[in-house]
Amino acid sequence: MAAKSQWLHPLTLEADIFLTALKQYAQNETNAIDNQLCEKFQNIIDEIQCIVSSKTSNISETTNLQFVKEAHLKAIQRIFHCKECNRDLGKTASGAAVHLIDVHKKKETTVQPKTTEKQEENVVVKLPKKIKGLLRKDLNNLFNQSVMEAELLKISKDYEVIAKDLLDDLKPVFPDEEIKFYKFGSRISGIGNRNSDLDIYIDIGNSFKVFDNSGTPTILNKLNKTNNALAKNQKSWHILRTISQARVPIIRVSNKSTGIDCDLGFSNSLGFCNTQLLDYIFTLQPLTRRMCIFLKKWLGYCDVEISTYSVCLMVIYSLQLAGHLPSIKALQEETDTPVNVGPWAVHFSQKPLKEWKMEKLSIESNSCKKFIDAFFKLYSVFNYGMYAISPYLGTRVTVSQITSEMPTSYTNYVNETKNSLETKAGIVLQDPFQLNHNTTKHLSPFQLKRLKSYFKLSAEHISMKN
Repeated sequence: MAAKSQWLHPLTLEADIFLTALKQYAQNETNAIDNQLCEKFQNIIDEIQCIVSSKTSNISETTNLQFVKEAHLKAIQRIFHCKECNRDLGKTASGAAVHLIDVHKKKETTVQPKTTEKQEENVVVKLPKKIKGLLRKDLNNLFNQSVMEAELLKISKDYEVIAKDLLDDLKPVFPDEEIKFYKFGSRISGIGNRNSDLDIYIDIGNSFKVFDNSGTPTILNKLNKTNNALAKNQKSWHILRTISQARVPIIRVSNKSTGIDCDLGFSNSLGFCNTQLLDYIFTLQPLTRRMCIFLKKWLGYCDVEISTYSVCLMVIYSLQLAGHLPSIKALQEETDTPVNVGPWAVHFSQKPLKEWKMEKLSIESNSCKKFIDAFFKLYSVFNYGMYAISPYLGTRVTVSQITSEMPTSYTNYVNETKNSLETKAGIVLQDPFQLNHNTTKHLSPFQLKRLKSYFKLSAEHISMKN
């Protein structure tokens, strides 16, 4: 009788070594975890899903073929080797990590030469493998997992712990002021994941309706007192970074009780108001939320400096142009209770979609893919030099025309402050509430070129797979 052929997939061996390392870590190391590790775990999950969902042949044991037995896998051990030092580092990842920290830390401080504009122009943009994998995924499975996780994050009890820790530390510093916390950002709007930061506007002294767009002495005083108070309580807080010179000064901290990183702001409540608007739109037209979840993941694989919030506004605008969402201007005109933060109107009607004579779109996989494809196609050929992106207006509007379409409150504010919408940027993407704010004004011409290429290549990849 002929001997059976032996089969061992190389990734089976990789997986076995990885699982062994995980078990050893759980037994021998401290139970610590960080955002970098969480990101690597998520990348592993994404790659596994790409392999499983791709059109690969399935090999099974037969009378003529058998797998290499599990016990034999243990005969293989990995030796870590540093190619830069030409040195073997032993069998454990812990030893290799110590080597990187102790020996290579000086190399991290080496200043890399900046890429010149001429070099940037010659860069050939290719679609990253992770984006290709994302575009191949079963969207129903992706959204079932992501939406469930996002929903749990919206109502996490951890936020109560963070609020209590903050209040305990801030009340002695501001004894005569009322202190309120307003959560916002992707965790609260319903598109976040476990690695997302929690954004918090700290209202000290009933300043919710005050618009402050810079680091005034009052704002910096609140920031510095808060920073000092949290720094003294090392049991609850780790100060990651204090950014006092930004347009919106913040303190970036990690709450040790929950392990959640937080961005603490003091300037104004517009971030909270924007999140409330997104949450309403995601409820009004649920497909919007799924598109934003997908494109948030997509953006994470792109080497482009544009915020998730900006991409969400682009999603909203694409659906407004297609007649599936009302403009923010229309939402504001349909409410009798105006609310302003400084000069900016932040109120909006919460009428159901049928009262806008619009229908809810299907959130099934094919529908999501259709509108994601339409998004890529729209923005891959969009004339950014001629047209602005304005969810406030919700219609086609030229860059030269947009300021003339603004309400009187915008005109009065600009006349007073000389701070108008930045229309000379590569993309003019107008915030729906703070109408003089272009959320993409810092995007360089090279970054815009790369972004358009990613849009185009993603659309082509989807079409190729259909």
